[in-house]
Amino acid sequence: MKNFIILLAIVFILFSTCLCTLSKSDRKSRNTKSKKTKGERTDAKKDEDELFLDSYIEPSAVTVESILEEYNIVFSGERKLSSPTLGYVTPWNNHGYDIAKLCAKKFTHISPVWLQIRPSDSADGPTCVITGDHDIDHDWIKDVLAANPNTQIVPRILFEGWMPENMQNFLYEETWQSRCLRVVTSFLKRNEMHGAVIEIWLQAFSLTAGRMKMETIELLNSWAKAFHSYDMEFIIAVPPAVDSKGQIMAVFTPVDFVALVDEVDYIHIMTYDYRSTARFEGIAPISWVRSNLEVLLKESPVSATKLLMGLNFYGYEVKQNGLDAVTGDRFIELISQKNANLKWDPVAFEHFVSVNNRLCFYPSLSSLSVRINLASRLNVGIAIWDIGQGLNYFTELL
Repeated sequence: MKNFIILLAIVFILFSTCLCTLSKSDRKSRNTKSKKTKGERTDAKKDEDELFLDSYIEPSAVTVESILEEYNIVFSGERKLSSPTLGYVTPWNNHGYDIAKLCAKKFTHISPVWLQIRPSDSADGPTCVITGDHDIDHDWIKDVLAANPNTQIVPRILFEGWMPENMQNFLYEETWQSRCLRVVTSFLKRNEMHGAVIEIWLQAFSLTAGRMKMETIELLNSWAKAFHSYDMEFIIAVPPAVDSKGQIMAVFTPVDFVALVDEVDYIHIMTYDYRSTARFEGIAPISWVRSNLEVLLKESPVSATKLLMGLNFYGYEVKQNGLDAVTGDRFIELISQKNANLKWDPVAFEHFVSVNNRLCFYPSLSSLSVRINLASRLNVGIAIWDIGQGLNYFTELL
């Protein structure tokens, strides 16, 4: 088992330098410290394609004082964005349940992270089983839909507990796929859900060493058609296409995007957890995010409305031995310390705080607004991981 894990790690490193994984009342006007003004374009190329940098929240307007004064305000009014907005909700960041209810009008899709699909056996042959259903909260779903009947409840279903052999067999055997499809669609219909976010791409790629992409694409396109026959939406989550050097990676390519985009409803590209071989350079540097979107849209520009840009509501505390994930509570704890110093990274377009020899990158109104503007400029939607990890007042931007 240990050797198997090491092998998977080596395969993953060879093909990708990005790790992904896929967490009360409105005020009529914001504090003038946080008003929207023209942001500086310090290190950005100033051309007509970067108009998304012309209107975002000025970094200098976001201060320790303004955050501490305003971070807990929830903006629950009508949505500002015209493109799809998907919010993930995780049981381990359960404040997201409240945000989803209070701000249901802000989201076209809510994806609770409850479920896994695992290999199983039946009298008829190999099949699948859905686990995690003990986390389902039907009353919460009713509350979200009561607040916004148009919100689509699309749980994330993660392929988990698969080994290389059974993943390969699954991708080869259409009868096995059909049994699993019936399990999934029956489960979703029984629980009155509107579709699902299926997360299999990275798992299938890793477990088959990238040799069964065609079979994975055929599976997803087939399942998408079946979902549509039941009037359900089919969404997939995929890793970034471009690495830290701007090179297209093998895991998910523009060719893969084109092969999938006609059948699936949305493709969520996980544009966060940026990794470089040098020092930590941000969670999702803006130039890298833009490159990932544009390299896909270059091959299929008419499909922009089916692309969801990943947007992180979490941060990272940088340590000598690695990174620690940071949620809103921890960030507020850090900036509440007397010597906290909030700074702006003009290359990554992200705020970070330094305090007591600690360094923490965490989203801000400035960093989020410039990314949302980029998505709007390219006519793509956003997928937030996850809404329970963010500060309440991030909802102002949605």
